Amino acid sequence: MDAQSEREDSQPQPQPQPGDGAEPVCAERRRRWPAPAPAPRWRRTRLRISAAEPWSVMKVGLLVSAGVGLCAVVAVTLVSIMLIVLGQEPVVSLGWETTVGLTVVVVIVEVVLFTALATLVAFLFNWCLDVVGGVEMTLAEEIPAGPEQVPDAAPEDDRLQAPPA
Repeated sequence: MDAQSEREDSQPQPQPQPGDGAEPVCAERRRRWPAPAPAPRWRRTRLRISAAEPWSVMKVGLLVSAGVGLCAVVAVTLVSIMLIVLGQEPVVSLGWETTVGLTVVVVIVEVVLFTALATLVAFLFNWCLDVVGGVEMTLAEEIPAGPEQVPDAAPEDDRLQAPPA
């Protein structure tokens, strides 16, 4: 009995013919799936940051802190006016003019301190880079595989075209 079952197991099974409906499920799925996309190619560039110019850092720090300060003054002004319109008593009843004035003073101090701190950090950053030798970065950009992935022009939209004369 064992010898007979071994012979039956060792005989090759007939392969299903295409179109007879006896194909395995995984074969159907394999045929339906599109071919895998080619692996993207990358262009890499290595950069070394060796200095940050303190003057540029100071200008950017001044602009950023001034923008944040302006947003703070506008927000405090709007909240003060809304409290007055709604008839709510503020926690500290100084009046909205005094509240906005104090906010402006705090914003001026914030702008000066932030600008000075940003410039100081730029000097410290340059000193650390002199000691260490710089910061290396690798930038990567994907290169399209072929012309079929990069359209020549945007698809035309019928709504944007002029009507026929």
